[in-house]
Amino acid sequence: MRNFSSTICLLLITTSAFCQNVLIGDSNSPNEPSIVFNPKNPNIMVAAANIDNLYYSSDMGVNWTQQPISSSYGVWGDPVLDVDTNGAFYFFHLSNPSSGNWIDRIVCQKSVDNGVNWDNGSYAGLNGTKAQDKQWSIVDRTNNNIYLTWTQFDVYGSSNPADVSSIMFSKSIDGGATWSAPTAVNLDALVEVDSNKTILAILQDATAADGWIVNNLTTAFEQDMTVDANGNPHILVNLCPGATSFNPSGDPGTPFSVFSGVNTMVD
Repeated sequence: MRNFSSTICLLLITTSAFCQNVLIGDSNSPNEPSIVFNPKNPNIMVAAANIDNLYYSSDMGVNWTQQPISSSYGVWGDPVLDVDTNGAFYFFHLSNPSSGNWIDRIVCQKSVDNGVNWDNGSYAGLNGTKAQDKQWSIVDRTNNNIYLTWTQFDVYGSSNPADVSSIMFSKSIDGGATWSAPTAVNLDALVEVDSNKTILAILQDATAADGWIVNNLTTAFEQDMTVDANGNPHILVNLCPGATSFNPSGDPGTPFSVFSGVNTMVD
């Protein structure tokens, strides 16, 4: 999550190729914006920005209403918006609950009146004090299942090699009311289609000559997701493989660390 002050604007492009900049809002230090419209009624649009800024429009983005959004689970930015085929909007964000821990879950708030009112929300990913961050969602438009992925940090910002970050996955089959128990993506089992080798093996081969032994792929972050025509969710993951360096004599060198020489995007 990144914080900086900015102004949220919308570039409105009409069929006549005329472009108009529309000021959505510049109060409450908006940044990291997200925006979505209802495909069945493109006049209805909802936007959001850090930390708790919410905007909605009923005239295809010409005019906007701004309001703060709140939840008993706290609202701590990283806004992500989605909409299902019934026209219900979903606002995913980080948490900061009064009884709990900072960013200890991913919150989902729902609006059934075009973004005007929002429920208190449900959540996924609560796992003790571990930090849940950088979420993305996708709605399967064949059945309105909602798929959610995010990064779980053992300890946010930790430099301890024993602390890892994992890509998590959960889904809702009841319009965001409840979420399945989160599962971690098994990065070590990912296979490249062309070679039929695991990504782990490919990275081990690629880095061995440079004095690194890739042990595992438990460190990953910055993911995104989509759903194919068959309803299968796909997660795009940025890998930073954990590795141990060794010296020319073959003895272990520096302790376990993140090998930053290879950042691999995988599906």
